[in-house]
Amino acid sequence: MNKYILDEVYEGMAKILIIRSLANNISLTSYKPILKPVFYNPFMRYSRTIDTFLLKIFSTELKNGLICDLLSATGIRGIRYYLESNIDRVKVIFNDANPVAYNLVKKNILRNKIKRCEVYNFHANFLLIFYKYIRRKRFSVIDIDPFGSPIKFIGLALGSINNRGLIFVTSTDLAVLMGVYPQKCSRKYMAISFKSDFSREIALRILLGYIAREAAKHDIIIQPLLSYSIKHFIRICIRIMYDGSNVSKFLAKNIGYITYCNKCGFRKYREKIDIFFCPLCGQKILWGGPLWIGNIGNKDIVRKITNYVKDVQYISEKEKDFLSNMLEKMYFDQESIEPYYTTDGLSSLYKINEPSLDKLIYNLREKGYIAAKTHFSPKGFKTNAAIDFIIKLFN
Repeated sequence: MNKYILDEVYEGMAKILIIRSLANNISLTSYKPILKPVFYNPFMRYSRTIDTFLLKIFSTELKNGLICDLLSATGIRGIRYYLESNIDRVKVIFNDANPVAYNLVKKNILRNKIKRCEVYNFHANFLLIFYKYIRRKRFSVIDIDPFGSPIKFIGLALGSINNRGLIFVTSTDLAVLMGVYPQKCSRKYMAISFKSDFSREIALRILLGYIAREAAKHDIIIQPLLSYSIKHFIRICIRIMYDGSNVSKFLAKNIGYITYCNKCGFRKYREKIDIFFCPLCGQKILWGGPLWIGNIGNKDIVRKITNYVKDVQYISEKEKDFLSNMLEKMYFDQESIEPYYTTDGLSSLYKINEPSLDKLIYNLREKGYIAAKTHFSPKGFKTNAAIDFIIKLFN
C-alpha cells in the first residue's frame, strides 16, 4: 500500500480511504474500474444507499446473521451495511482476491471501528466453498458486485445462502444483455436478446430469469424484492426460499418470452412461444428469452426505502433529491409486467412528432388507462394501453 497515495472519502456514515486517482472527477463514459488498483465507483453510492435501507427493512430477520461482501474492493458496501442497516449482532465477512484491496479493506475497517468482521484474501468462489464446507456456515446476505457479468458466482452463492436469505447481484454486462452481442448472450445467459427501445428492461429480465433457472437446480424459488437499471449497471435483490416441491410450477409461471414487432412497435411478455406474426400488422415478430415475466420487485419496499431517504440526516440533499426522483419512477416498475415504450422510439418508428411525456401520460390516464414514467429511460413510460391507441394520442 505504501506506493499508493490515499485520499479519504465520506459516503453515508462511512469514511474510507481510496487510491488518489479514483478520488478525482470521473467521467462515467471513460471510467474503467478494472484498470484501477482497487475498484471504487463514486456513482454507485446511490445504489449502496438503497441497499443499506433495504437491509434495514429486514433487520429483524437478519439479526445474528452473516453478511458476505464477496468482492469487497475498498470494503465500502460491507462497512455501510454494518454501520447503517441496524442489524443486531451482525457479522460482515469481507473478501477480495486482490492483495492491494485486501490491505485497503483492513485499513478501512479500522477507520470505521467495525468490530464484528473477518477479512479474507481468497478467490470469491473459494470463499463460498470455504464457508460452506469447512466452516460449515451459510450466509444470511451475499452481495455480488463484480465488474462485468456475475454469472460465475451465482451457482455457488445460491448454494451458500440460508433459507429466506438475501442475495444482491450487480451486472455491468449490459452490451451483451441488451442485444448488442446476441450470440454472447445466448452463450452466457442461455437466452436470446435483441436491440430495441426497451432493451434495458429485457436485459434485467434475462438476468433475473437466468438466476431463477440456476436457483431451480438447488430446489430454490426466488422472490425479487427490488430490481433496477440505471447508467451502466443492473442491480437486483432477491430473497431465496427452499421449496423443491413447487419449483417447476414456479418456473412455469414466471419464466417466459418477449414478443416484439419492429414494424409497428407491438410488444408483450408471453408464457410460451405461440405466435409468429404480429397480431396488429402481420409482420414477422422477434422473440427474446427465456426471461423473467413476473414482478421484478415489491412496491411496498420502494415506499419504505423512500421514507428512509426522507428521514435520514447522513446523506446530502443532492443525494436525497436524486434518490427520491429515481425511487418515484421505480415504484410503478416493480409490479408492472408491461414492457415500457419511449416517446423518441415510437416517434422515430412512425415518423411523427415526439409529444411531451407528461402530456402523453396525462392523456392516457384521462382515457382510463394506467400510465406512469419508468426509471429505465428518461423518455420512457409504461401503460396498459395498446400500441395503436398510444399512436393515436401521439397525433
